[in-house]
Amino acid sequence: MPLKINDKTLQLTKKCQRSFGCLDNKQLDMCTIEKCIEGNGCYLKTAIFPDCNYQISLVNSKICSCPIRSELYNKYGI
Repeated sequence: MPLKINDKTLQLTKKCQRSFGCLDNKQLDMCTIEKCIEGNGCYLKTAIFPDCNYQISLVNSKICSCPIRSELYNKYGI
């Protein structure tokens, strides 16, 4: 069963380089999240796509600003 994401969230995610592969249960290969801060993205434990348009590098951490990734974490815990 595919994961359900809010239509507004899908519309906000315009820079996805992986054709929304995270929404297909067979392709749940994605960065792992340490914690999300509502409206500001998620701190990553592991970043597996260094070229991702939604990844922001800080001094000692990486932030994911992908609206879909944030919703997947908050809605499904993944």
